[in-house]
Amino acid sequence: TLFPLSLFALARERNCAGKKERKPCVRDVCREIGNCPRANTQQLRLFAADQDRMLYCGAEKMEIIASAEPSTSSDKKSSSNRVYRCIKTLGCPCSVCGHPATGIHYLAISCNGCRSFFRRTVALRKTYACKRADPDKLECFKEFGCKSCRFALCEGAGMNAEAVKTEEGEECERENNDLPTDIQVPIVPQLSPIELKMDKKMLDLLIVEEAHHRLRISNYLPRHEPGLLIDQFLIGPSKLGMGYAPMQDRPYEPYALETVPAEVIIKKRYNIDFRNFDYSTKKLWTFQDPIYSIEFMKALPIYHELDECSKRVLIASALACTNMTAAYFSYANHSDRTCYPDGGIKTWDRELEEQSPGTVRFNTGLISAIREAKLDQREYVLLKMIIVCNPLLEGLSSHGSNLLRNERERCAKILFSYVLARRGMKEGPAAFAKILSIIEVVVQLTTWMKNQCILMHALGLRKYRVPFLETLYYAP
Repeated sequence: TLFPLSLFALARERNCAGKKERKPCVRDVCREIGNCPRANTQQLRLFAADQDRMLYCGAEKMEIIASAEPSTSSDKKSSSNRVYRCIKTLGCPCSVCGHPATGIHYLAISCNGCRSFFRRTVALRKTYACKRADPDKLECFKEFGCKSCRFALCEGAGMNAEAVKTEEGEECERENNDLPTDIQVPIVPQLSPIELKMDKKMLDLLIVEEAHHRLRISNYLPRHEPGLLIDQFLIGPSKLGMGYAPMQDRPYEPYALETVPAEVIIKKRYNIDFRNFDYSTKKLWTFQDPIYSIEFMKALPIYHELDECSKRVLIASALACTNMTAAYFSYANHSDRTCYPDGGIKTWDRELEEQSPGTVRFNTGLISAIREAKLDQREYVLLKMIIVCNPLLEGLSSHGSNLLRNERERCAKILFSYVLARRGMKEGPAAFAKILSIIEVVVQLTTWMKNQCILMHALGLRKYRVPFLETLYYAP
């Protein structure tokens, strides 16, 4: 059975924290002094500092098994001179009720009935009140069965509440008594090397994804300038680790993005010019978000294994990664429309929506597909890697294509294992198929956006050429 890989360590910690530590018993003492099962008094004597704990009753010698050292604040294993077991005695009356005693229980000679009563009272933290004024406690207990007086007699006989063990502790002790003390049984089975690699892979992707989100809300603001080339983003390391400050210190408030749908731009032949765009107050997401996706790709280990030509082809496919990132962010923030980290939401009035049905359908369809699949963040980062590592991109070298294919297969296997662990063997396969179907929705949205942009370029609706955007939208 597969388990949620990133939760293995947490499960181990919880199990270890919840396991009660076994307290010493007669068997431990006998084993310590030579594996002699209560053969004689001299061998069974513990090394207790307080010799007053050695009690006698007639001719039969009785010993109390206590911790050899007093507890300290730094040593949690030792408890304050607690008594855990006793040696049975013969012919002595119970110091509480007078019935035949069965041994020394909780520092007092007592029978099984009084021992059980005292243990239940202390373990369950029960309190009793006597309804009689100044009664003789022994007479009140024997005549009326008064529990308050019986408990007072137990305390008067010397029973120590600190020596009481709860039922959980006793059950744990009985289970561990059958195990050899020199063997430590692991609470959680050790993970296999394959599971450890899968776990590390998911954690690494989550870290990169978090850095991607920080870059999206940062003050890194590339500008929409004429002559910008995609080759400029191949130079240098990824900006995910540059430590940019947030663009705003105050919380973001939702606002409607003042954009015109691509279909309306084409129908009415609007000209596109971003030279006067104010970058100090908001972001130009349609231009900047693909650049953030490029920096995300450059932070992936697989990127650095590619040759220069394959690197350029890979970052030119950033539009699919951009669409997936924006859609999952919208889904995670409970929005059925595309929204961005600065509070911007792609929404239009009814008139514009009627004129651009394709824009509305494609911008909401991907979010709906993610919602139907009920993606969590781990499934999202793995699916995002499967989308990015496309071995069928035109222009890849054979070596680069093989690298991306192997990486995609690894991520698919991890995703399948995690989906089975999260959703169970019954629902897992169908859920995995539904998650993979999101890839087709991403491809359809990306293809539609490229077609709209190519049409705008063909109609000459842009005031100036930006080779960077042409590379993104013309990439097959």
